[in-house]
Amino acid sequence: MPEGIAFEHLKLLYQENAKIAAIFWEWRNKIITDFSAAIVALFTLAGWLHQHSSGWLVSVPLFTGSILCVILTYLDARNADILQACYVCGAEIETQLLRADGLDRPSNIEHSIFELIGQSHSKGQPPPHGKGVTYTRILRFTFISFAILLALLGIANLSKLFTL
Repeated sequence: MPEGIAFEHLKLLYQENAKIAAIFWEWRNKIITDFSAAIVALFTLAGWLHQHSSGWLVSVPLFTGSILCVILTYLDARNADILQACYVCGAEIETQLLRADGLDRPSNIEHSIFELIGQSHSKGQPPPHGKGVTYTRILRFTFISFAILLALLGIANLSKLFTL
């Protein structure tokens, strides 16, 4: 295959990889939006049930929210895995494109977009600036914290009923 055609194929592959990454970034945004809306709705429902009935029904939206947070944690973990694969693939394509253009100096490769993003999201490795804060870690902490909080509130409500 002539080099010009191979270069065009790499560019097309790079564009498609970037589109896939963008789709999963959007899915992550949807997860955050759905989480926010669901938590507000479930807390509102729990508050309304608390005012209008003091029974076990108050725990239902709390436990539902806890389960939802666990599900969203798994969905976001899957999105993170797919995004990580896109970062690796994109970095490899960037390296090949830079080599094809004769720009394959280590400084160019180390500072390519997907390479930098991939480094900052590598599992178990802090980003180059030394901070280990990523969207994935923040979202997992938030989802798991809310899952525990909502479950504890649901249990507290049920235990209150049994101690009266």
